[in-house]
Amino acid sequence: MWSSLEADQRLSMFRLCCDAAGLVAAMSSTSAKFTVFAFTNEAYDAARPNLADLPTDQLLAGLANDHVASRLYLAAIKPDSPATMAVISGRTVSMSKTASGDLVTSGVPVAERRLVDGGVIYIITKLLDPNDHP
Repeated sequence: MWSSLEADQRLSMFRLCCDAAGLVAAMSSTSAKFTVFAFTNEAYDAARPNLADLPTDQLLAGLANDHVASRLYLAAIKPDSPATMAVISGRTVSMSKTASGDLVTSGVPVAERRLVDGGVIYIITKLLDPNDHP
């Protein structure tokens, strides 16, 4: 999982968040399974003015915990039949599929999906609930 995240330069801010949350070791293990909603650097930059004014490490860790589920969710998702999952922060994220087959996570379109050792990575171009961190 972690090596796939490291290989994508668009996800450097997301990696910083995971590091602040202490997730790097677990995400580097092949025995741990995660569902990750990795936001791009541009998504973070766009949301930054709306994020809570917290110490940097606390803010980054909160963002990671809102975008990572510590188990693998690979349910069959059908149009108009969303699946829900809990992320590390305890909040709930929904996954749905549009009539045209596109995946959507809590209202945010999924730009790319990667099945990797250690789970699945959904790359998103907008933060999930950017006004609600942490």
